[in-house]
Amino acid sequence: MYLTFQRFSKALACLCVFGFALAFPSTLSSQATPAPDPRFGAIGSYFSPTLATELGVGWDRIIVRWDNRQPDGPEDWVVTADEEDWVETSIAGRREIAMLLIGTPPWANEQHPHNGVPEGLYLPYSHPDNHWGQFVTRMVQENSADVKHWIIWNEPDIAPDHPGVQLIGSVEDYYQMVKVAHQAAKAIDPEAQIHLGALTYWHDIVYERDPYLGRFLTVAQQDPTAAENDYYFDVATFHIYFDTETVHTILSEQQTVFESYGLDKPIWLNETNAPPYDDPVAPWDNALHRITMHQQASFLVQSYALALASGTERIAAYKLKDFGPQHAGDSYGLQRPDDSLRPVAQALKAITEHYAGTEEIEHYTNETTQIVTLHRGDLVTRVVWARTAADVWLTMPITPGVETVMVYDRLGRGVQIEIPATRHYEIPLPGAECLGPNGHCIVGGDPYLVVERLSK
Repeated sequence: MYLTFQRFSKALACLCVFGFALAFPSTLSSQATPAPDPRFGAIGSYFSPTLATELGVGWDRIIVRWDNRQPDGPEDWVVTADEEDWVETSIAGRREIAMLLIGTPPWANEQHPHNGVPEGLYLPYSHPDNHWGQFVTRMVQENSADVKHWIIWNEPDIAPDHPGVQLIGSVEDYYQMVKVAHQAAKAIDPEAQIHLGALTYWHDIVYERDPYLGRFLTVAQQDPTAAENDYYFDVATFHIYFDTETVHTILSEQQTVFESYGLDKPIWLNETNAPPYDDPVAPWDNALHRITMHQQASFLVQSYALALASGTERIAAYKLKDFGPQHAGDSYGLQRPDDSLRPVAQALKAITEHYAGTEEIEHYTNETTQIVTLHRGDLVTRVVWARTAADVWLTMPITPGVETVMVYDRLGRGVQIEIPATRHYEIPLPGAECLGPNGHCIVGGDPYLVVERLSK
């Protein structure tokens, strides 16, 4: 006998009472699976490849530091066994690779080693003294068979006077770095995709600047060769943390920026997560946002759904595994240094199982509720949750032609439910734990995944 939604909710409550929700094995059960959907990733999967495969991770980012590859001069070329292994394990796990290039060698900028603009940047890309162009050329030559996505630097929107600065240079300098990388990479591999370094968004807000993406595009449009070369980049990327609602807001705003310049470019969300304050391994007493491990799992389910709803092409959690002694605010990993899993690991597995194969997306929201509908062949997955602290009874129509309905919680625990004779669902959505300043609901309430299988 199948459950109604009401009985399903009570069953979940009982499971939580008896500790089921907090009992996680060090690894998840492994079984033969199809190739993962490349849209859903986790950063640093090469550090824990078996877990990445079990979770269904479809893509990963590998960072290559130029200052490590050529530490003492342009004749150097140091490739570590670790880097080779990272690529091999990603390929073996059928995970696509995005390779991030960063780090100016001291010999290429003595005044600002590691994050300065390299000398020779404004020479033709193939000139032997354009050190950046020569580095990108060699990287693509050696990796084009396995790597098609190249991310140029990281977070260039961080201001030079900020301790986290990644690039000490102007927007014009960064545009030239992207242009040179595009020219060098495409000359070797026409299929290479050049990604802008991921933007933080909030640094522009704090410094009261126009959005970096717009400033970059303004510079690009001043280059008479840009338009005929697709503005020398293929993908824009972003990092968004903590607040569920901002995922859709920020990514949609960037789509609007592209539209204002008459462009249509893919967007990737390369890092997203909401590190908890209550992990007993690394408690965060003075947390910027008081997010629980319970909410962290909900955040990931919600952020991936909202990113898809905003038209984002790929998404990745940061990060798969933590290393070393755990400090306050460092609990980003789905896996702890001792290999135990945080609840958020189960959330990612639920995502890769129930979001994979999405072909069309619908998004509906009102003051109290978020609904993201994913059409997946003969499956329809509706991701639903409450936006505020109040419990919500959501009335939702049944999709015509439905044969069976499964309902899953944020950790992928599910049961088959009865198809209501009324032809619509009455879904009880628990209110959010609004622990932010002034009761702000940083993360929505516990999400449900309503998965309908349609008759063929």
